[in-house]
Amino acid sequence: MDGHPHRHEEPQDLCTLVEAARRMADGEFRELVTVQAKGEIGRLASFINQTMRNLQELDPSVGASSRRLPKMLGHLSEVVQETEQASLRVLDEIDRIAEEQAAMGQDLQQLAVLLNEEWGKDDRRNAALQTVARLQEIHGRVQGRALEIMGAMEFQDITAQRIQKSMALITEIHDRLLRLLVLFNIPPDEKDGVDVDDKWKAINEFAAASASNAMNQEMADRVLAEFGRNGR
Repeated sequence: MDGHPHRHEEPQDLCTLVEAARRMADGEFRELVTVQAKGEIGRLASFINQTMRNLQELDPSVGASSRRLPKMLGHLSEVVQETEQASLRVLDEIDRIAEEQAAMGQDLQQLAVLLNEEWGKDDRRNAALQTVARLQEIHGRVQGRALEIMGAMEFQDITAQRIQKSMALITEIHDRLLRLLVLFNIPPDEKDGVDVDDKWKAINEFAAASASNAMNQEMADRVLAEFGRNGR
């Protein structure tokens, strides 16, 4: 067994892999490892290298996504608020139309009663009655359309519910992206300028608050398992 060609290289290879794992834990994953060993150590080296490649792809995308998601949440929240405000304005106007329609209907009914009384020439009275009848038809159609508008405004509630569900999903995605930043020690995007320190502080606070959360371990296991499958 002492004559095994790779036996003497294994301790050095193990040290190399341990150092690579330490660098990954510190957020340094730009340099791949090179080992000559085969078997389990060779497969472990392949796994670490594939993990590093995945992290290299993950680094910019997670940082960018974690930066954009809060803005997206803000936009969606504004859409909900503006939609609600517009809907309330429309409903207020419909209420005013309904009040005016009711008053107009009462006036038309009173006018019809007056025209049915004996006065003037029959042809003029009949013409007036026909005009009143047409106005009553128009009144009925306008009233029906106002009710249709009120029914159509129900979309606002449905839209708000769907947007709120989307916001909840985006919040969950943002939370998971933060967990990835914490898990792999990925710093925020430096393009954010003066906000980077504050964002990194927030991420560290998030990590401290979540340190004992079992979900972190579950997520770490899932991510590492995924990287492991990719590395085989």
